[in-house]
Amino acid sequence: MWANMTEAELRQLFPALPPLQHNAGWLPLVVHCLAQMAKAGLNLQQPRVLQIKQKLGSLRIHIDTSGMSEPQRTAIALLAAQALTASRSVCELCGQDAQLRVGASGCRTLCALHAQGTLPHPSTFDAMDTP
Repeated sequence: MWANMTEAELRQLFPALPPLQHNAGWLPLVVHCLAQMAKAGLNLQQPRVLQIKQKLGSLRIHIDTSGMSEPQRTAIALLAAQALTASRSVCELCGQDAQLRVGASGCRTLCALHAQGTLPHPSTFDAMDTP
């Protein structure tokens, strides 16, 4: 059910999700993380996902864990941390193997071809600038 899900399909299942503030290459990471969080007890039908964004070249998923048990809060925090770590090796534009790159315009996680500018940038979920 979760594999190869589009943003539109994700929003149909979970209309309470906030706007996604990252590029399309990380959508599979987001989908996987939310699926694992749901297994850990996060009710994705409620507005508990506060923010999903790119910051300093990595994926950040912020969740309201108030009212959850300590084991649930710990599991949710661990899954968000795992998504952050995984995003540092996935191109935020296309989802291919990548590395964190720091430049004058900030930090981005890009594959070699996107870093060189030899591939066009796929559509994004927001108005993020591209190098």
